[in-house]
Amino acid sequence: AEQFGLPLLRASLLNRSDNVSRGINFAVGGATAIDVDFYERSKLVQFKLINNSLNVQLDWFEELRPTICNKTVGMWHALQSSHCTLPVTY
Repeated sequence: AEQFGLPLLRASLLNRSDNVSRGINFAVGGATAIDVDFYERSKLVQFKLINNSLNVQLDWFEELRPTICNKTVGMWHALQSSHCTLPVTY
């Protein structure tokens, strides 16, 4: 983002009143790419993990996508190159 002169987005779970016109950051510090159950089944950790894995973050995006993709026509041009107009597969 910085290289392209774009503002950094604060990472947070959104409130309904938050402005999403500049983007949304679903990243969670310390999150894993693999779901937590893998680590627990493999006994790779001795403590309870909170499941904020990449899969969970992608689910958050999918949950919010209909609300950000159905905004006014003025946002259409900004959304054309986003995941709002493309089928998403992971």
